[in-house]
Amino acid sequence: MVFNNHLALMSGEFQVDIYETITNVYVAGNDPVLLGETVTFAVFATSPGTNSTFLLQLSEEDQNPVMLTPPSKGTNSIGIVESTFQGINFPFKLSDVYVTLYSFVYPSAGTYRVQVNATNAISTAYAETMVTVHQIPCFRPRVDIQHDGTSTIANPTAYTRDQDIALAATIQLNCTDANHRTFKWKAFTMTDLQSIPYSSTEAAISYILNGTEIIIPKHTLGYGRYILEFSVTEVHKVNGKNVTISNSDYTWFEII
Repeated sequence: MVFNNHLALMSGEFQVDIYETITNVYVAGNDPVLLGETVTFAVFATSPGTNSTFLLQLSEEDQNPVMLTPPSKGTNSIGIVESTFQGINFPFKLSDVYVTLYSFVYPSAGTYRVQVNATNAISTAYAETMVTVHQIPCFRPRVDIQHDGTSTIANPTAYTRDQDIALAATIQLNCTDANHRTFKWKAFTMTDLQSIPYSSTEAAISYILNGTEIIIPKHTLGYGRYILEFSVTEVHKVNGKNVTISNSDYTWFEII
């Protein structure tokens, strides 16, 4: 490239690096598992970014996070996720995201907070989940939001602001000895870059709740696209410790 003016003539070269940002990071484990069994973690991203580093912290006490292979796309990975994470719902289509897998055996029973931190030159992202290692056989509850079957991220169900939004969920309990069980509905806003539910995008909603049914009154939410999450959380007492098991399902809607 050459620059000149009436005072000087200069020539030179420069390089422009173009980076993609990291977006929509999500982590899940195939827990609960029995003590001694392997926990498989799947870390997802709709964009893993350019030259990114993904670190997996296996518990809050873990001082040596694992550096993961960056998420990638491939039919083999999708097949592993589908077979390993049966009964677990994701807030996206597996074919739309990149994924990387990691396996670990915890040395003792309990509930562990697992965190993922992803960074590159222009962006950072964070996700976390809880995993449970049991000493007795126990499985996640099965959770399904009942809708017309057409709601997707790309084509959310449309409502006007003058409509109530009424939905219900079904639950299949796979552990009968829970000391405590809670049901929770949450709504999250969606943008072009943010399509996975995070606490920072949670929308304040008022609703009428009757067990597994919800009614969001008209005019509660503003115009835009939303993710609605229904979660079931169970608390079990194992060797004097509270052990948590949960599962969620998702649906998508738009206020027009």
